[in-house]
Amino acid sequence: MEKINTVGKIRPGIKILKRAVASNPKAIAIYNEELRKGNGFTGVDKELEKAGFKNALVPHNEEYFSVWRHEFPDPTLADRILDAYGEQRGDDPVKRLYRFPILFYHLSADEIINGSLQCFKSGGIKYWSEYKPDGTRVCMMKQKPPVNQKTQRVVRVFGGRKDVLRPENNGVCDPENCPEYQNMECSERFQILGYIPGVCKASDLLGIPTGSYYSTDHMRQVIQQVASVCGGEIPLRIQRGAQGNPLFWISKHWEEVVRIDDRGESKKQGQWLIHLDADIELALLMDIHDAFSRASNAQQAYKAIAGNVVDIPHAPAAITHAPAETLETFLHPAVQEKEMVSALDAALDNRTLGAEEQHVAVVQRDSKAASGEPATRPTEREMIASLRKTAVGLCKQIGVDATLFAAYATDKFGDGWGARMDSLKLAITELEDVITHDYAEQYADDLKSIVEDLRENA
Repeated sequence: MEKINTVGKIRPGIKILKRAVASNPKAIAIYNEELRKGNGFTGVDKELEKAGFKNALVPHNEEYFSVWRHEFPDPTLADRILDAYGEQRGDDPVKRLYRFPILFYHLSADEIINGSLQCFKSGGIKYWSEYKPDGTRVCMMKQKPPVNQKTQRVVRVFGGRKDVLRPENNGVCDPENCPEYQNMECSERFQILGYIPGVCKASDLLGIPTGSYYSTDHMRQVIQQVASVCGGEIPLRIQRGAQGNPLFWISKHWEEVVRIDDRGESKKQGQWLIHLDADIELALLMDIHDAFSRASNAQQAYKAIAGNVVDIPHAPAAITHAPAETLETFLHPAVQEKEMVSALDAALDNRTLGAEEQHVAVVQRDSKAASGEPATRPTEREMIASLRKTAVGLCKQIGVDATLFAAYATDKFGDGWGARMDSLKLAITELEDVITHDYAEQYADDLKSIVEDLRENA
């Protein structure tokens, strides 16, 4: 079982009070108060147990994901995730995480979703399954610590206890004949590892735990389809997407699944399942992979001819604070014209929002609209350009220098925010709120202080 440390969890479900205590005012008050504090269901469970309500919570599926501050060593990371991608929908006043982008920790399709059978007891994990190199599944456990015969005390083992085969079943993982599995104490669990672009740093690896076979089976199909186009692995430079639009997005879909009851009969049941979108057309993905392959082969051929020569045509990423290679670096212009912005707008997308009108890409009106014919649907480039123009206009209306706001927005929404529709919309919403609540002067002063702090600590 691979040991990888994460700095937080994005959980696909919630927990609710059992029916037996769901109407108890004291239990309800504890439940609501702990969630209000941001302590999540771990905090709810502890406080309920102190009050005499033991094992009072049961899992429940919802359309959104749970992000709790107490599950992050740096609680502000949970805040940044919700600030960047949280939404308020319908009558629900709470901002929740319904959909977010992800960059996978592993590149191989076989490793991105890697689960195992796991049995937990009160002290933590007790048994788990692993696969040997020959494909055999075995049952593992921690080796029991030796006992000192003289003192009869447990001997401290340097480096921690070793992982060993479970002795009572000779290490054979046989779920059909396993008492823990049949008693539902052992089940297959998965953890999807990744980073949320625009929010996470290199050390901010997140885990998305799930026990849903249907969710992971669907995700595997999407990943394998993309990987088959990319030669078996999905490089990060392809996962990063084009013009700040990541390739993979995670959300939830309502679907009917088949359940087998205790009598062995199948029943259909509706459920919110984790859904993975590959937000790109297949033809464009194939063109991108082909462009990368040609560029990689050309670089290898050059090295073979010129020897081990270090050639740095661009400033190192550590200096520019931007990827040294992007999709646009390798794509042929004919490919870029399919879905991506022109060279002029590409240059703009590598900058933050400017203060002058010349920094806003001009939206070219469709000739049909001028002639009175029905206008075509605006392209993503046109919508991004329109959002930029709106943001600049709101800055002027508030009396805030757009360059100052750009520096603030880069820290809040991440590099390249001015090239992404989602972050531009968030920025516009913030500026509109300032006007709506009439605190432009205070906002301008706060913005100056924030940017000055950023520059001092840079």
